[in-house]
Amino acid sequence: MARILLIEDNNDIQEILYSLLSEDHEVLQAFSGTEGLRLFQQEVVDLVLLDIMLPEEDGISILGKLRKKSVTKDLPIIMMTAKGTE
Repeated sequence: MARILLIEDNNDIQEILYSLLSEDHEVLQAFSGTEGLRLFQQEVVDLVLLDIMLPEEDGISILGKLRKKSVTKDLPIIMMTAKGTE
């Protein structure tokens, strides 16, 4: 069972992903980048699912901070977006 940190501000998307992933994995939920960084520092995770468009600080900025704070530099981080362009 993997521990997944889900950082997503949209409640509907959080609910769908949590429902799907929690059947086989432990899912930690964060609704902002700040909350996600706090959980990342407190918990050991195997995967991060990170929304690009977050309140306060965008996912690209959070990605850089996660990489700097990560003990293992090969931690998988999957970026999620609803954007149509880069």
